[in-house]
Amino acid sequence: APPPSLTICLLQKCSHCQEVGATLGCYCKGCSLSYHYVCAVQAGCFLNEENLSIKCPKHKHRTLKVIITDQSERG
Repeated sequence: APPPSLTICLLQKCSHCQEVGATLGCYCKGCSLSYHYVCAVQAGCFLNEENLSIKCPKHKHRTLKVIITDQSERG
């Protein structure tokens, strides 16, 4: 039998296409949105390649504000 975590991923519905098999969940605590990789790109999620995480369109602005603030403080 597959491990429970694999079973959960295989049954997880994608928030973009509504098909099962979504393995990428929004990094923000309490957010239950999940995506397939291609659907995350199509939906406009923020993809963080450094730690292999995503933030859904609703939460991606938090990341962008931090990046913009950091860059403006550096001059």
